[in-house]
Amino acid sequence: MVQKRKYKPNSIPLKDRITTALLSIIIMSYGIYGIAKNDILIAIRLGRRYHRGPRLGNHFHNFSAWLIFLAMLCVAASMVAVIMDHYDKRDNEIKYKQFTRTTLIVGVALFVLAFVVGIYMGDVVPYNSLRK
Repeated sequence: MVQKRKYKPNSIPLKDRITTALLSIIIMSYGIYGIAKNDILIAIRLGRRYHRGPRLGNHFHNFSAWLIFLAMLCVAASMVAVIMDHYDKRDNEIKYKQFTRTTLIVGVALFVLAFVVGIYMGDVVPYNSLRK
């Protein structure tokens, strides 16, 4: 006879929940601002933390900006799912993990698709070419 073990709901520390919520708000705010301006910059900086290394990145416009925004929406949704899992006391963590995994995979696919479509349609402008 198989005994069912006692279920213990997930517990995520308050600091992690606040950090996750703030990051998802920042990501969505940046995406909405970028869509409003029709320009979403995905930038990186090479070099040490305090060293002013070369700046690289891409500006996304038009349809590719919308794809980047949808990728940001997927990331924010997966972050919110982590917070929701903390408050949901039912035994369904596997559903939240599946949702998080799916949204992250779709988000990465949209991110890559934004590059491909943007390069093909000419909607992606390298960051360095905008500097004067």
